Parts: sequence; structure tokens; C-alpha cells
Amino acid sequence: MGYIDKQISDKGGNLIALVELDGDNKIPETLEDGVNCIILGHINESETDLKASKEIFKSEDGKPRATEYSYEGGSKATLMQRGKDILDFLCFSVRDKKFLEIKYLGIVDGKLHEKFSVVEVTPQMLIKTPGAAKSNPYESTIIVQRSAVEISSDDIDAINEELGEDTIKCTSFSIPADQEHVLVETSLAEPNPEP
Repeated sequence: MGYIDKQISDKGGNLIALVELDGDNKIPETLEDGVNCIILGHINESETDLKASKEIFKSEDGKPRATEYSYEGGSKATLMQRGKDILDFLCFSVRDKKFLEIKYLGIVDGKLHEKFSVVEVTPQMLIKTPGAAKSNPYESTIIVQRSAVEISSDDIDAINEELGEDTIKCTSFSIPADQEHVLVETSLAEPNPEP
């Protein structure tokens, strides 16, 4: 791999979208913007992470004998828009539900990077004035699924039809079982290739 200057990127993709999932991790048959799916509007700043917590097991003599890891991840953002539809969705519609989180990470080395995960969203809002365009928080926690989450081209077509044709760039994807997320690269030269 080595040094690849084109993989240095400081700009994000300015898109977080949520699509409610049913109990079988499927997209609803009918999508309605602001009811069971939404784009969260312009983003001032965001972060997405996967953190490992390590526990070291030492024997009586103080020497490490084993380690064990646990993982957690999610996304945080400061949202710029504060329309009623976004605020109501993030305060009330997200409660006790699972969502497919679509996080566009930007362009790296000539490829679009999209991160997909199953999340629960923290119901909250904070509007400070002045400064409202830099105050409203978004936070999600990844919920790892025991079986793969398959999103078909028909699902993506339905999402893009409801939220806008550029919401998801790839044609299908799968979040593997027991994995926090999947990152999909789409070449700018080949719109909508298979992941």
C-alpha cells in the first residue's frame, strides 16, 4: 500500500440519512420522508468511529497472559438545519426503533465512500442562539446484528426515489453478521457499480 497522497482527504460528504428497519432488518414497503426516513440536512461537522476497549488479564506475577476486546461505534454530528421535520424526527420518531444509517464520508482517491450501519439514534435536540447553525447534536450507536443485513437494488431504488436519487450511490450492499458496518467504495468513473 505505502504512501498514497490521493487518499488524504479532509472534507466529509455532508450527508447522513436514516431509514427505519423492521424487526427483520428490512426496509419498509412504503417509505415516507419525515415519517420513516429522512436526510438530516447540512452538517457543520461530523465524526464516525469504531472503538476497541481492551481488558488485559494478568497472572499473579503481574505478567499479561491474555487480552479481550469489546467494540462500540456510531456517528456524531452537529446539524446546521433546524426545520420542524428534522427536529420532530430526531426528538420523537427515532424512539425505540432501529435505522439503517447512511453516512456519506466524501471522496477519497477518486472514489465515493459510503458507510452503512444499523443504529439506534439518541432522541435529542439543542438549539442555541446565536449559533444555532452549530448547536444541534446528532448521535447514533451501532447495534451489531447476528445475521447479515441485505439491502437490495430494489431497496436502494425505493430509498433514492423517496429521499433523492443521490442518497445512495452503490447498487446493493450487505452488512455482514456480527460486523459493525460496511464501507462501500464507488468509482467516480463507474456510477453505481456493484460493491
